[in-house]
Amino acid sequence: MADTTPPPIGSMYLWDAIEPPLPAGQYKLTATAEARFDGTPTTEQLARDRFFNVDAPRFALPPSEVAGMVPPRNAHGPFHLSLPHVVLGRRTLPWERVLDPAHPAAPWMALLLFEEDECTILDQQPLEDVVPPEVFTRLGRPAGVLCDAVEVDHDVLHDVMPSMEEVSLLTHVRQVNVDDRELAAGDSDGWFAVVVANRLPRPGTTSVACLVSLEGRTDVVPATPPPVAPAGPTVGGDVFESSFFADADASDAVRDLGPGLLGTFRDVGSTRGALGDAVVMDPKVEIVGHGRLGGDVFGGIAWVENRARLVLLHRWKFDDDGSGTFPELMQALDVGMIGTVATSGQPVVADTGHMPLTLHGRAGVDEAVWYRGPLVPDQLSRDTLGPYHSADQARRVSPETGAEDVSYAAAFEVGRLLAAADQRLGVELMRWRRGAYHAGARCDVLRLVTNRLPAMLPAALLDALPQAVLPVLAAGVLDRVTQNVGPVADPYRTELIAGAPGLDPDLVQAAWRLPSRADAVRLLNADVMSSTVDAVETAPLFASFEEAARDAEGIARLDGARTARTDRGEI
Repeated sequence: MADTTPPPIGSMYLWDAIEPPLPAGQYKLTATAEARFDGTPTTEQLARDRFFNVDAPRFALPPSEVAGMVPPRNAHGPFHLSLPHVVLGRRTLPWERVLDPAHPAAPWMALLLFEEDECTILDQQPLEDVVPPEVFTRLGRPAGVLCDAVEVDHDVLHDVMPSMEEVSLLTHVRQVNVDDRELAAGDSDGWFAVVVANRLPRPGTTSVACLVSLEGRTDVVPATPPPVAPAGPTVGGDVFESSFFADADASDAVRDLGPGLLGTFRDVGSTRGALGDAVVMDPKVEIVGHGRLGGDVFGGIAWVENRARLVLLHRWKFDDDGSGTFPELMQALDVGMIGTVATSGQPVVADTGHMPLTLHGRAGVDEAVWYRGPLVPDQLSRDTLGPYHSADQARRVSPETGAEDVSYAAAFEVGRLLAAADQRLGVELMRWRRGAYHAGARCDVLRLVTNRLPAMLPAALLDALPQAVLPVLAAGVLDRVTQNVGPVADPYRTELIAGAPGLDPDLVQAAWRLPSRADAVRLLNADVMSSTVDAVETAPLFASFEEAARDAEGIARLDGARTARTDRGEI
């Protein structure tokens, strides 16, 4: 992979795709080893199999995976000049599953834009009712899966569905500088996957943006962009040749036209005498009389089920008002209002851009204040008194008007309300508060142990406290340092954790404020961990204490071991 250094503030890096090392699925890992004795390999080879799964979202997308969407959810505005897109927090997510094994680099998801009356949202549908039988088989026939789905007409889906090449072009990865974002989330690494729609909203409509799963859906994703439609009646892209005989017998068997078509055909009964020479023009009645399709001849009236379903991963709505873009607002701005006397239907605007307002204060008294927005006729200096912690801190007397100015206070309150409406910001604030509380609790415990505990406990108990703390400290350090390391050659893990900070006598002495380094060594039993223990012969088992007392040889070994440890100063 190329250089992943964060881009400078104000810039971003774009990547065509970042594929995961292993796509989601089931894997088998086989480890083999060959033993040699005196350079000669043995006939046996040691082998061991391990099985593991690489998991990823499949039939639903957790909200935590969505970092943002454009336009925002339930927004109103002029969005008809911008392509909707969704931002995902994990850069490899669009490539963690496979759309088509023949195109392994194609993303398995796409963002489709529908008008509200073009689609139907279905909640918690069985997967086998959402995808065709052949796709359900390709997905492994998972049992008991419920998923959300979007149902649309085949004609609409045919018009908006990108081809295999276009799906890749509509998905990319962005790398940004985390310090250059309005919300520098602590868990964000600056990498985002972006999925873009290929359709612009229509002004004056309500649109539904649907992030759908295309895993295994080669039945709806064309390999190449669709060709120009041929002339004449068509069924699912195949030309239908019909003579439209009036004496057709609809009781003839109507054949299934195969998986390549946009629907299935069914015989709906006889037309003889009922329709006569009439030709039914209902858009769902595709065939009247005898016809030929792919060499199969059939007759009668056939009804097309012209609906398709896709697994829905994420969705949101927004309204396009059709007007109100920034250039339109600026061109419609009446700059002549500033500094003029109010006329009918116009507010009073001072030459500084201020407007007089009546503020109902928390004391229940109305007072006259001034307010102005960010658009002013003169250049302003930046406010250097912030940051503020409440709106009242931003209230001040304006030198231009000599009255109270609530412009900054109003701006602060608008920003606070916008931030409170951001779900991610609420989560990050709660995480920050929880971390601050935990840090404060740790400081309080340390302060209690340092200052108050010696006065609360007797001296004998304080002397025994390190011996009681040692097992807890050692067990916690062992579990944390050796977590997820797998099997090691050192069964007691002493060599593995010997360099851990929690077992460094100097650091332990400073953390626990011990008088000397020797006290820290005794607390950690560092000399025992670094010493070599000789193997001893296992003592025999005795049925009673009297039988063990008659074991002169064993008592002699015990005395010798005790004398040796006494000589070394260990006991």
